[in-house]
Amino acid sequence: MKIIRLAILVFVFAATLPILLLSKDPKPKAEDLVKIELFTDHLKALPGSTFLLAIKFTIQKDWHTYWVNPGDAGLPTVVELDLPKGWHSSDILFPIPQKIKFDEFANYGYEKEVLHMIPITIAPNSDTVNIKINALVKFLVCKEECLTGSKKLNFSINVTHMHELNIAMLPQFAEFSSSLPLKNHSANSIASVREDILTLELSGQELIYFKNLTFFPINEGYLINGAEQKLKNNGNLITFELELDKYREKNPERLTGLIVSDTAIIAGKPNKAIFIDIPLINK
Repeated sequence: MKIIRLAILVFVFAATLPILLLSKDPKPKAEDLVKIELFTDHLKALPGSTFLLAIKFTIQKDWHTYWVNPGDAGLPTVVELDLPKGWHSSDILFPIPQKIKFDEFANYGYEKEVLHMIPITIAPNSDTVNIKINALVKFLVCKEECLTGSKKLNFSINVTHMHELNIAMLPQFAEFSSSLPLKNHSANSIASVREDILTLELSGQELIYFKNLTFFPINEGYLINGAEQKLKNNGNLITFELELDKYREKNPERLTGLIVSDTAIIAGKPNKAIFIDIPLINK
């Protein structure tokens, strides 16, 4: 599937190259199409504690960046941090993506604006000092053509014996938290494969809140991303039928992904998605 994605990217570039060469307008730069800002949820943090780094993308109209699984073409955003000794960061957190259709294909990504976050843990024996940390953000932004971009940025965190929240930015962190899938939920799920159809069944009382559902696979290379997802919703039982790529190398051992709803899926919580990671039964 990675070869197919590369072929699609090459095709898109080759198809748009003559247009770019004939155009009087200069080719845009990725860095001009995407504004990137860094900020943290804490202004001051304790040694040994964990704070959140936010990477905010403001994307020019009609362009998009990518989710952790970009779909049929594209690359996910990568952030490289130059952390002090003894500090460590977790994987970048991606909010719920959009499905971006083109012809019979589909990408998973973001338009207009997106916030990514990275949890960073300070070394327990860290000195109490204001520390500036360098970051390199690498991204791909696409419209009809795709452009690679990178930007060097930095941020500061004051390591002290008392913590202080970044009050001005807390609403953005709260909004981001609501855009993450819930990992702790009571929905039961079973997934099985017969020939080229993957069937995913979900059951549970909380499913009555689910509306207009979409499945987003985290693992790539086995589903036809642009195919229609057949859905049966009987209240407490939801069944997906997903079309498998006949050219896939093999079936995954586990089905990992997001079930995304148009509305909040659990009473009292704003989240619109749940995360599933279950064995895949081959029939």
